[in-house]
Amino acid sequence: MLNRPQPINFVEREVQRFSYCMELREYEIEVPIEVIKKRILHRMVDELEPFVEWDIEDSLGKNGYGKIISGNFYLAKRK
Repeated sequence: MLNRPQPINFVEREVQRFSYCMELREYEIEVPIEVIKKRILHRMVDELEPFVEWDIEDSLGKNGYGKIISGNFYLAKRK
């Protein structure tokens, strides 16, 4: 189930933009961009963690008893 992409549900048309950036120092310029992207992604996830609501449900599928664990967060634009 972890490998199957889940659909994104938009609650409202207007959403809040969330961003995180890093300034590269002279000695960091040679670091591959993909590595920097991963580092930024991990830091963004750390910042969002307090806003995640967890849902845990019991499931009974063809493979027997299990659980469905979902993490949800909502970003709404401030007025």
